[in-house]
Amino acid sequence: MIPIEVLWGTLTASFGFIGLARGYPRELGVTTVVLAAILILKQFGETLLNLINDQLGFQILQGPNSDLIQFLIYDAIFLAIVFASYAGETLTFKGRPMRGYVGSLISLTNGLINGYLVNGTAWYYMDRYHYPIQQWGLFQPPLTSLAQEIVQYLPPRVLSITMLIGLVGLLLVLRVRK
Repeated sequence: MIPIEVLWGTLTASFGFIGLARGYPRELGVTTVVLAAILILKQFGETLLNLINDQLGFQILQGPNSDLIQFLIYDAIFLAIVFASYAGETLTFKGRPMRGYVGSLISLTNGLINGYLVNGTAWYYMDRYHYPIQQWGLFQPPLTSLAQEIVQYLPPRVLSITMLIGLVGLLLVLRVRK
């Protein structure tokens, strides 16, 4: 079993390669959607859980599997949004990627940022709900000291609501400019 930070780093690096293949105009669209998804879950996640809890008629917020259920709800919503942002040309920025090393470096960097946002947010919810997937044998605590340090810098933890609004707003303005 590999440490969680190695899995996180490997998955994040794979997003870098995806960024290289897709180019930064497409990746910036994904960045915008992912930041908006983090904002929505951060601002309205608890309200959504309470609404689901009330509508289903059983307690997902309490009970022996409540951490697992809440984690799965958050991750399912988040990963569905991420999947939709990568499917097709949903929010591609105008223009073509620069040619050569500079364009490749920008695309790689944007892909790595998207990897940090996506994988970091998934890890954040695992941490928030006390690693409920450990019962499936995919992860065994305790976290290494490096993993404990990384957890402090996961996107929902370091990006405030105000920062997320500002970043999403800035990216949307850049997207619609002529």
